[in-house]
Amino acid sequence: MSRGKLIGKILVMPVLVVLPLLSDGIASASVYGQGSYDTCQYEVDCPTPPVTTPTPTPSPPPVKEHLPSGLVVTINLTENQHIPQSGYNITIVPLNGHDTTFKQAEIYIDNQLITTQQPQSDGSVTWHWDPLKYPGKKVTIVITDSTGKRITYAYDVIVVQVGAAGTTGLTTPTSIPGHIAAAIRHIIKSLPKTVVYTLPYTIFLLLIANAIVLLLQTKREIAEKHTLDRLIAHEQAINQAKANLIELVSHYIRTPLTLIRSGVEMLHEPAVPADVISQLQACIKGFSANVEATVSTQLNPLLESEDVPIVQPMSLKSGAAILRLWLPLVLGGLFVFAFVYLTNHETSYDAGTANEIIQVATFSLIVFSSYQLFRRVVLRRRDNENSRAVLSQQMLIDETRDNVINDASQSLKGELAKLSAITSKLPAGNDTKFIRRGQHQLQELTDRMIIASHLKGSHSNENYNEVSAQTVFENALQKILPKAQAAGVDVQLQQDSPLTTQNAGLLTLVLQSLIDNGVSYSKDKGKVTVTAAADQSANSIDVIDHGSGIEADKLSQLFQPFFKAEGAEEFNHEGAGFSLYLDKLIMLYLGGDISIESTPNQSTVAHLDWDLS
Repeated sequence: MSRGKLIGKILVMPVLVVLPLLSDGIASASVYGQGSYDTCQYEVDCPTPPVTTPTPTPSPPPVKEHLPSGLVVTINLTENQHIPQSGYNITIVPLNGHDTTFKQAEIYIDNQLITTQQPQSDGSVTWHWDPLKYPGKKVTIVITDSTGKRITYAYDVIVVQVGAAGTTGLTTPTSIPGHIAAAIRHIIKSLPKTVVYTLPYTIFLLLIANAIVLLLQTKREIAEKHTLDRLIAHEQAINQAKANLIELVSHYIRTPLTLIRSGVEMLHEPAVPADVISQLQACIKGFSANVEATVSTQLNPLLESEDVPIVQPMSLKSGAAILRLWLPLVLGGLFVFAFVYLTNHETSYDAGTANEIIQVATFSLIVFSSYQLFRRVVLRRRDNENSRAVLSQQMLIDETRDNVINDASQSLKGELAKLSAITSKLPAGNDTKFIRRGQHQLQELTDRMIIASHLKGSHSNENYNEVSAQTVFENALQKILPKAQAAGVDVQLQQDSPLTTQNAGLLTLVLQSLIDNGVSYSKDKGKVTVTAAADQSANSIDVIDHGSGIEADKLSQLFQPFFKAEGAEEFNHEGAGFSLYLDKLIMLYLGGDISIESTPNQSTVAHLDWDLS
């Protein structure tokens, strides 16, 4: 259900509750200022309306009815006869003399068979009708005579209530205790005339209050929509981060092992001694088993966990939701009904049109306010539940990342040491290139994870030393230059500056990583620009490229380990999504920070800054 339809239903429901009450009140109320409510100022001054007891309506004369067999019967009912609500005896009497009667009489109330009566010893039928038990406005009598023929008689009747004072009217059989009714009458009739004269203004103020409440509710719904949008974006980001973590860890740890296994299978004698091949096969088998066990142990909790469900606006289809939303409306409607009943039937209060309107306006305000309170509680509870679910999934992903970095790095470090001892015996050549490539990839990833585990949460205590930006730039470019030249990307230092840092080697590693990213994501024959600035209190370096850029919703996750903005399914650019995470740890270690600004399809700026305090 769309939010527009949801809000529309919400605003229509109070109108459906109060409109019938308003129309009924306007139709039945007296003109404002002309009822007994406005004829006096205090209760003691109010004239007591005379109580008159109407002359009881005489019983109607029996109506003679002729049956097909010639039998004549009388029925004590007439068209539009008033039937007391306390009950009425319906009597059918044959008139043809002794021992002449009919077979049976069926009595229907509103076309529903209530009873079938057999004639008594005198040939007549008498049945007591209780209108409270069998309510209805139409009495139908079907008489079957001695020959089996049936004839139907129908009468429209009016059921009335005879009150304690003898007045007739349509009231409920129950009544309010006398002392309560008297208190209600006193409160209502004790209102001064000034209150009556201010009713129009009161109505106006109540309508303004209703409008304010509706505006507040509209504001709350808009805020809830924004909250939903943020939650949905966060949930989508978490689900993508989870998929990235699983895919990247699996790919960048298992793929190098696959390369090494393939290289070992290509080895043959006599180029490589048989015992060396056997040692490599045993080493790779143990290496693979160890890595699989470590990766499975860390990733299984994520694999077994369900994705965070995308939040949807609260639906009105479920019974619980309907109860929560309609409850204040139903209560408000019952409150209005109860008040109107009390004023009309338990007091002498004559509510005018203005009074009816002010009742509706007042209780509409109560309904709207109650609904807003109920809705606010429901939405807050739902938002808290969603936030806890998102936070729980985020904590699980963060914990898995940390465990992979700590456990996998230690496991890989030991296995790589064993592998290096054996591969050192291998001759150089094409036969061993797959082994050495896989070994290099694993070693590079392991070194990065070990550095990250050492740097996380720590700060450098080294002394500050001065180094030129040109020197840092040239050292960083050495490894990247062949890749940049192959891609036709021009990398330049536009502004040199003397920099002060605690560790020029780590700063060079960060700059190398950023230039590498700029070259990787630049267009053909693109350009990567590096600028540096320094003063007495702070230093900064900017790396600018004009490539594909990064979507705004991905920027906040760039510095998480094992995350790639383009997703784990695309391998157009090498990398395990770990370099920016390591860059962040290094800058924090050096007392600085790193940030990225990007405009999709235009440019990306990576900004390094650190102070000298």
